[in-house]
Amino acid sequence: MRFPASVFSIGIIFAVLFATGKICAAGSSMAHDCVSFDEAGKHLGASQGVRGTVLHVETGTKGVTLLNFCKKPKACPFTVVGFPADLKKMGDGRQLEGQQIETKGTIQDYDGRAQIILRRSKQYGARPITT
Repeated sequence: MRFPASVFSIGIIFAVLFATGKICAAGSSMAHDCVSFDEAGKHLGASQGVRGTVLHVETGTKGVTLLNFCKKPKACPFTVVGFPADLKKMGDGRQLEGQQIETKGTIQDYDGRAQIILRRSKQYGARPITT
């Protein structure tokens, strides 16, 4: 059975995420940088870790993958964005629905909301947090 390329791309996105270490873990050199997703907007322009529970994974226009941390994504103050060209070697973001994750990147403003765009493998320290 053949799967569409977009499903494969999304399918790889987060395979790496599960295999990497925590970004905001105690003892990590980045632990002091980690903030909750709802505080990310206070750190625009900064490169730092952000944590939150993924409530919805959406594949938007042109294969853009959005990790949403609120029940109403358009009202949410933060999202993680992955463009198809950058996500070819990642995994299935849908597996992260309901999981608390961590990611690191430059927090940018897009249309009045904070976001991190996943572009490099170094950002893919995001992974489910086990408590």
